[in-house]
Amino acid sequence: MSAVNNALSGLNSASVRLDNSANNIANMQSTSRIVNGKREASPYMVQDVVDISIEPTGGVETRLQARDSTSIPVYEPDSVDADAQGYVQYPDVNLDAELANLPMLTYGFKANLKVLEAADNNSEKLLDILA
Repeated sequence: MSAVNNALSGLNSASVRLDNSANNIANMQSTSRIVNGKREASPYMVQDVVDISIEPTGGVETRLQARDSTSIPVYEPDSVDADAQGYVQYPDVNLDAELANLPMLTYGFKANLKVLEAADNNSEKLLDILA
């Protein structure tokens, strides 16, 4: 059953990666947030996905981790989110990299589904032999 567990953890990892890319892309222009009912100039915290190998059972544990350099200053003195020097902090989202990851996620989904299909076929064959 380790093949099934590995495939399921791979599917989970691909799902978390897809959600994270979608969040990063959707929030790439977010320069503020609401805290206790008040607007606060604070850019979206860009996150990366980290996979950690699970030993000895196999598979991966998927975690989100805040990116170290998460903002880029842009001079916009008329913005409500500008600081005293006129700069607005934008999230450091690389749209090209986020979009380039999407096809790889599709391959990850497909590969892990194939593993699940193969494990299912092998289980059926084993049951046929034992019956």
